[in-house]
Amino acid sequence: MLALLLGGGLSLAGSSPSPTTYYACLSHGTLTKVQTSPEHCSGGATLIQWSEVGPRGANGAPGPRGATGRAGSVGPRGATGTPGATGRRGATGTPGLQGATGARGVTGLRGASGIQGATGPRGATGPIGPGCNALCIQGLNALASSSNRGLPGPTGPRGPSGVRGPSGPRGATGATGLRGATGPRGATGALGPAGPQGNDGPRGATGARGTQGATGPRGLRGATGLRGPAGPTGATGIRGVAGQVGPTGPRGATGPRGVSGPRGATGSRGVAGAIGPSGARGPTGLRGATGPRGVTGPTGSRGPRGFSGATGAAGSDYSCSSVDNPGVNLANCFGTLTLTSVNLQGSNFAGDTLSFGTLSSVNFMGANLTGASSTATTTLSSANFAGAKLVLAHISNATWTSPNFVGANLAGAVFSNVNFSHPNFTGANLAGATFTTATLTNPTYTGAICPNGLLYNTTGANCP
Repeated sequence: MLALLLGGGLSLAGSSPSPTTYYACLSHGTLTKVQTSPEHCSGGATLIQWSEVGPRGANGAPGPRGATGRAGSVGPRGATGTPGATGRRGATGTPGLQGATGARGVTGLRGASGIQGATGPRGATGPIGPGCNALCIQGLNALASSSNRGLPGPTGPRGPSGVRGPSGPRGATGATGLRGATGPRGATGALGPAGPQGNDGPRGATGARGTQGATGPRGLRGATGLRGPAGPTGATGIRGVAGQVGPTGPRGATGPRGVSGPRGATGSRGVAGAIGPSGARGPTGLRGATGPRGVTGPTGSRGPRGFSGATGAAGSDYSCSSVDNPGVNLANCFGTLTLTSVNLQGSNFAGDTLSFGTLSSVNFMGANLTGASSTATTTLSSANFAGAKLVLAHISNATWTSPNFVGANLAGAVFSNVNFSHPNFTGANLAGATFTTATLTNPTYTGAICPNGLLYNTTGANCP
């Protein structure tokens, strides 16, 4: 019946602008008084409500990609634009002056003369020409008889030229003369006047149509259109008869987390708690590597034997070698000794009575000095109490230079008649500590808790 009622509600909600809210009384897993208006629940029942519209379901998996559509037909080619007019041709510049003629090269050597050809045979004497008269003939005869030769007749015609002898070999070609140096370039002539504009040439033929281009990539999917206006609200249906209460539906999905509100103001710091018991001693650190052995010095000469010392007083019931035994009186162990570069890291001096005299570069890092007392006059320089416990310790009559209390626990400690120069209390706990007749020069309290339990540099903090 609840499913029918919800189904009916859904059918009505299709025409309603807002979902219907249902109210019911829940008691021991049973719903009663299911209706659309709040109802007072009695008998320990709890009023609950729900909307007919359930939470939005998870997004479905993306569907398969659709097949690629056919490529559209190629649109008509646009008309070819009118070619622009041809620009005027620039005027021809005046020719430059001709450069000077280079120097004439050296004349090559003359070739050797060819061999002279052989002399041709002498031609036959020609007949006496008609121009010679009797007297001429008589003289010629006399000349011939005087030389056993006939009188020379008149000069006959020139005989044919003899055969020309073979040409001698051609002489070697003389070396080419050096090329004369190029003359300097003539100066550029002045620009001539602009020539008349030429006529426009004939329009070129239209080029052949190019091949069809490749199909372009598929366009992006268009944005989803705006939602159409809501239709008119349908008439309210008749309210159905209330069905029986159905089983409780599954719990709806958790809605999105709301925006974080503004950060609240920082609350006041609480009062420092009581000092806890001393923690167990931490494990001893690894021993450093042994350094190289020094060179053995020469054996000194044996000194004279000294006088026998006086017999000492009877000892107490404690051993000075047991420095890690809490509650031991170490005043007689150290007395006014001067300790330099001594490593007492992690030692347990809880409740001990200390009297070190003069200390220099002594390491008390992580040592337990809870309840320890040092009341004798002490001069100390560069001692390291980082991380040490001085809870309820009592330090008096001390002049210390640059003591390091970084991260140390000084809760409830008492400092009286002390003079500290450049003490470093960074991150230290001074809650409940008291300083009486104390002079602290250039102290550092970064991150420290002051005697009144407030963090240093906050309102009301009372670090000395």
